Amino acid sequence: MRCVPMVLLLALASIAVADDEAEETPIVIVTDLDLDDTAALAIALQHPHLHIAGIVASEGAIEARIRAMLDRFNRRDIPIRRTSDPDAYSAAGGRKCAVVDLSGNKAAVAARAVVTGEAGRKPEAWRTGPLAFFQGTTIGEAFLIERLADPDARREYTEERPFLGAELAILFAAEPSLFAETQEKGVYAPRDRETLWAEFDACIGRGRMRKDRVVFADGPLPDAIFREPVRSRKAAIIAKNGEDEWLAQILMDEIHQHLGAYSIIGVKMGLRAAEILNAPPHAMEVVSRAAPGPPVSCLNDGIIVATGSTPGRALFRHEPGPDGSTEAVFRWNGRAISMHLRPAFRERIGRTIADLRAKHGIDDRAYWEGVERLGMEIWETWHRLDLFEVAPADR
Repeated sequence: MRCVPMVLLLALASIAVADDEAEETPIVIVTDLDLDDTAALAIALQHPHLHIAGIVASEGAIEARIRAMLDRFNRRDIPIRRTSDPDAYSAAGGRKCAVVDLSGNKAAVAARAVVTGEAGRKPEAWRTGPLAFFQGTTIGEAFLIERLADPDARREYTEERPFLGAELAILFAAEPSLFAETQEKGVYAPRDRETLWAEFDACIGRGRMRKDRVVFADGPLPDAIFREPVRSRKAAIIAKNGEDEWLAQILMDEIHQHLGAYSIIGVKMGLRAAEILNAPPHAMEVVSRAAPGPPVSCLNDGIIVATGSTPGRALFRHEPGPDGSTEAVFRWNGRAISMHLRPAFRERIGRTIADLRAKHGIDDRAYWEGVERLGMEIWETWHRLDLFEVAPADR
């Protein structure tokens, strides 16, 4: 079995947490930023349950490359440290950290090793087929695909290094339940291939907006609880838009009490903003400049549910814009973006609603059936990557 160098100074089980109010054990990552390390760092920088107190550049590491990666992932809050820094392996206030060593440098501390066998073998399709981990929406997925666009880099990553290496160290630190101790004390291996790769895909493809469920159990909700036409389109919706949007849309629709075009678009906007800013739930400050009244102001309900940036958390406010405005500004970690629905999509909604009103009164059941059909079309077929114009905003 192949051994992945990793050093942990603290107890394994305390690193990952599920409750956003719980105290996380901070980690410090040591890296020389080779190809495996960049993939591992991409996982770490958008994992929802890792508190990264610092990145230590080992001998030969290029600080500028690490800084550029932090900038791209909007994680400039993470300090870069040198091995000579006396506080390199501590968090604020001198708090001890778990040290994850990706560099292959075995420090003189009690080490826990992670080994990989067939469970950690990279998929055969990565060698020749298109690289895709999820919906193509996260920074991590785009970053890794770009890194492997060069044929030599792809050959090195998939053929010369056919097993997960440094990536396993990050997964071990984040989700220790995926691993079991082997017959050799202090050496851990993945429990099974399916759950290991599900977590890898989630880290790269879903990013920091993965939410821990509070009322529902983990896993898919049974089909029987959904009414038509949602039940018949469920599989297609999830395949195109992902599990996270699916659950957010369900919650929003129940709150909103009908399948409205702009409330559904609000969910897509909120999730897309979080992906662009690499923001966790309940973190972004949101200022909606949507039109003052329905149907466009229904955008607000979707944004709130998707992001968790609620008025109760003092993270959301509505400053009404002109009629027809679909603009919202999202801020997190010193970066701000403005988003609005592309005019072509807004015009399609306007034409459909105008036609429905011309044929039916607003109290006519046929009108609301037409609104629902439009909502279902938007939910399933309008992908959030295509819908919005995005620009930097004043901080």
